[in-house]
Amino acid sequence: MSYYETVKKKVVNNVCKRMRDAKANKRDNDKIPCDNFSLYDLPEKRKIVIVITLDFGIKIDVFRFFKTKRINSYFVSLNKNKSEKMGWSVFCKRLSNHYPSLLSPYAL
Repeated sequence: MSYYETVKKKVVNNVCKRMRDAKANKRDNDKIPCDNFSLYDLPEKRKIVIVITLDFGIKIDVFRFFKTKRINSYFVSLNKNKSEKMGWSVFCKRLSNHYPSLLSPYAL
């Protein structure tokens, strides 16, 4: 006994096939050409964050963010020391640890 396909089933299958084909065509058209990466060339030095601490005299720390292969991560160096690869949120978390909170003289 062969499988019998109803008219309604044929219509649904055709609609689904057209939707899959249209989605595949859209995906192919949305791809960025490989030779067009010059649009995304970023500068070697991406950001500079300068922190001036005035608590016990003036202390200036300069954080430099350099380009990596990923757009959302950086090589971060502090005052020309060895750089470490991290993202912006990790940098902000480590920055809060780097400058710990001090007890106020009024709290004593």
